[in-house]
Amino acid sequence: MARLTRPAVIAAFALVAIMLTSAPWLSGLAHAASTTVTIQDFLFNLADVTVNVGDTVTWSYPVGSFAHTTRSTTGVWDSGIATPLTPGQSFAHTFTAAGTFQYFCELHPFMTGKVTVVAPPAPGRNVQVQSVKDATNRRLVTISSGNGHTLSQLSWTVPANAAATALNGTPLPTGIVLPPGTTSTQFHLHRLSGDYVTLRIVVTGSFSGVWNTLVGGGPNAW
Repeated sequence: MARLTRPAVIAAFALVAIMLTSAPWLSGLAHAASTTVTIQDFLFNLADVTVNVGDTVTWSYPVGSFAHTTRSTTGVWDSGIATPLTPGQSFAHTFTAAGTFQYFCELHPFMTGKVTVVAPPAPGRNVQVQSVKDATNRRLVTISSGNGHTLSQLSWTVPANAAATALNGTPLPTGIVLPPGTTSTQFHLHRLSGDYVTLRIVVTGSFSGVWNTLVGGGPNAW
């Protein structure tokens, strides 16, 4: 709150875990914005605003004859009754959590307003991974790009008890170099022995950073 004179993620499920060593998805996040509520005579204009988490609301008092405040009914912010806002001053608060926040002027309690804060939609992934069993001791792995990006290379070191092959059976011991413009690719992961097979894949593409992905699983996966 301020008085102014004029602001490694892990998603794991079933047999596929997607792990990020950098944060390429951050480019999809919306930038924080600012919304202004103007104090006019004895009302707040706009009295009812909706903003995103991370946005700032500024209560501006450009002209007038009386002092005012802005205070949340739950104490989330308080411009201060000891030094209320006078013409030419403003007060700002940045919202860090979603919710509905009622507020009022302590000097004139009939002056009320509301700020509704919503969480922005989750950004889409730059890489999607699907792994399904399509034969005994074999899984079909599909890796696709999202958000308009392309894939350039998949790199891995195949464990001793497994094998990776192209769909035509060609061995892929160290990965796949993809042609320009590729948005999706597939390969087979085979279990040769043992109960567990895990293949760590490093995915590079037009997005920034790299994606680390694990595919495979235990006995039930094969």
